[in-house]
Amino acid sequence: MEKDDALIQEICDLKQFHRLFALDLPSTTLQEILKRQLFPASSSFFKTRRARDLFTQITSKIKSFAHTSYTRVLIQSLLPTTDLAQIKEHQRLCDDAVALTLSVDTFRELFLSAITLRYTSERKHNGICIAFDDEELYLSLRSTLSKKFFVTLIETEQDILAIQQYEQIRLVKTSSLALLQGVLDLSQIVVLSTTDPLEIAPEFITDILEEHQTALQDLIRLFEELSLSLPFSTTTLSFQRTSFHSIDALMQELFESFRSDLHEAISRAQFSGEQLMNLVRSQQSILDYLDASIVSSLQEKKRMLTKSLEELTGLSCVELFSISPLGELDIDDKAMRQLEQSYQAEQESNVYAKKVKVAQLWKEHIKQLPFYVEQLYQYDLLYALKQFIETYDLSKPELSQEGISFVYGKNMNLEGATPIEYHVGLPDKVAVVTGANSGGKTTLLELLGQIQILTQMGLYVPAREAKVGPIDEFYYFSKSKGSLTAGAFETLLKQFSDISLDSSRKLVLADEIESVTEPDVAAKIIKGIIAHLRANPQILLVLVTHMGRELDQLGVDARFDGIEAKGLNKDLELVVERNPLIGKIARSTPQLIIERLAKLYESPFYKELNKLVISS
Repeated sequence: MEKDDALIQEICDLKQFHRLFALDLPSTTLQEILKRQLFPASSSFFKTRRARDLFTQITSKIKSFAHTSYTRVLIQSLLPTTDLAQIKEHQRLCDDAVALTLSVDTFRELFLSAITLRYTSERKHNGICIAFDDEELYLSLRSTLSKKFFVTLIETEQDILAIQQYEQIRLVKTSSLALLQGVLDLSQIVVLSTTDPLEIAPEFITDILEEHQTALQDLIRLFEELSLSLPFSTTTLSFQRTSFHSIDALMQELFESFRSDLHEAISRAQFSGEQLMNLVRSQQSILDYLDASIVSSLQEKKRMLTKSLEELTGLSCVELFSISPLGELDIDDKAMRQLEQSYQAEQESNVYAKKVKVAQLWKEHIKQLPFYVEQLYQYDLLYALKQFIETYDLSKPELSQEGISFVYGKNMNLEGATPIEYHVGLPDKVAVVTGANSGGKTTLLELLGQIQILTQMGLYVPAREAKVGPIDEFYYFSKSKGSLTAGAFETLLKQFSDISLDSSRKLVLADEIESVTEPDVAAKIIKGIIAHLRANPQILLVLVTHMGRELDQLGVDARFDGIEAKGLNKDLELVVERNPLIGKIARSTPQLIIERLAKLYESPFYKELNKLVISS
């Protein structure tokens, strides 16, 4: 457990948080660590559940474009802030995201491959033995090296016999003990005069490169595509030895070619019966009875075959084969086995030498790989922001002293929303929005909240142009979905009374709060709420209500805006002007609905209702 805690602390200190996801941590522990590391101290920005719900809706949209759980955590950590420097820093992130030119599909393919890169390897090398002649050195390195190799101390002849079966024996030689000669005579021995663990066992680095070669190459390619620099290149990192069995087929092909030439030369020769009898009796070679030119040609072909095999294996092949007295090609099985053993040992030695060079080259690069991968997660965040911006047609807002104003704004929760423009703040700190049912009043409130939250997250907003003043606290009161109860009414009043009148800047959005009490007193209560909040010049209030005329008649000190139902079209459908009309109380929808019914149906009831409404 202490070891795990130390690793977690190291990851957090280095800010390589993606590595936490590769650990076997309970989800609650992982969330707790990330919250502590990535999220600021508890935010007091959101003051109501509906306000936080709006933030959750926004981040859910952005997270839908992320490719990993960790990226989604990074998105969730972009909390609204009053720190102008941080807001501008996040805006630069959006600028960088918009400027990205690499396609999302290419990024996704390379990114999802690159992040599979791991920084350690559990591979075992059961065919390699590391032997020491110094007990102190053996004891100091045994614990580390035994994770991958068989490690032993040479003290007796029995120790030498015990390691003869290994494909490669790396002897770390520090003495000249006579006993070591038995080890040095082994064909698979590699004598090392170093005590550097990296030279003794370069596999601690090269195994990582081999196992994650594709991920590493895709990381390098992605950095190139993003015009980022790396201190290493796309050089293929392969240390695979060539198996003797893989060249055996080529050797057999050469043997068959020589055998064919030999048989052809013998078949063309003319032998008398006496020559054949002498050949059998005397055990002479059939070559003695062939023409000198033919023998010379066969000897030359044998020499060339030997040379080809030596070039193929890199070892001496003079004693590997011969021509029998009867003209058959004989291959020495013992010599072939010795050749195979020598070849494999030579291959292992060559591969080891290559690995040492690569390990020396990569020993510092390996330490840096987590930093590069962490950087790629930041780019996944950028690509999520890029898609979010493009999908919802967002633009960078301008930070102002106070208030909100925007043009061509579209609520992100509505597909195909009608663009509108609106402003509140300077000089009007309180706006009452009236108008038609389903005309867009609630949509406007949500849009104001979206623009405020996104601005203070440092992100682009759903408007072509916007000026937004930062706030310290955000309140959003939504319409009641339950029945009128004393409890709901009391809760509402308590929430408004809790809004502090201190100097902190506040945005308060209220949606049809009159629904929690009786109509005959609702207007007076709303008037009292507005008067209470207006006393603080740092509070910005936008209130949606159906009681615009009643509030106006009570002399409420507020600007009245209207989303007006303009009338009926030729199909007797409602025509609504979605853009709020500043300073105008909008005509209510019920009047138009009754007018529509009166025109659609020949009913005295609808006609009388229409007359009453028109005259009122």
